[in-house]
Amino acid sequence: MAAIATTTSQGSGQRTAVATTLGASDTFAYEYGKGQLLMLFNPTGGTINPTIVGDTAWNFTPAEVGIPTPVLAGYSPAVLAGQMIVINLDEERFLHSASNTITTGAGLIAILTL
Repeated sequence: MAAIATTTSQGSGQRTAVATTLGASDTFAYEYGKGQLLMLFNPTGGTINPTIVGDTAWNFTPAEVGIPTPVLAGYSPAVLAGQMIVINLDEERFLHSASNTITTGAGLIAILTL
C-alpha cells in the first residue's frame, strides 16, 4: 500500500507534480475546503475503474434525495484508455474521509494537488 504524495499548487510559478503509479491499494489524505484535485491518468490499453473509499462509513442526506444515503461503496469512476480525469475532492466531499483508499486502480498514474 503506497501513500499518494501531495503536490502543492500554492504560491506563484510552476510546480513539478509528484506522480504515483497505483498498485492494488493506495491511500491519500483529504481535507475539506483545501481545493484538492485528484488526477488519474490511464496509460494502459483498457478501461480501469478504481474504487475510492473513505475510512469512515457513514450516511449523509443530499438535498436532492431527501433520505440518508450510505457512502460505504465509495466512488468508482471509469478511466478510459489514454484518458485523464480530474476529481475535485471538495465537490465529492460526502464520499471522502480524512484518510481514503483507492483499490482496483492498478496501472493508473495519480497526481494529488493541494
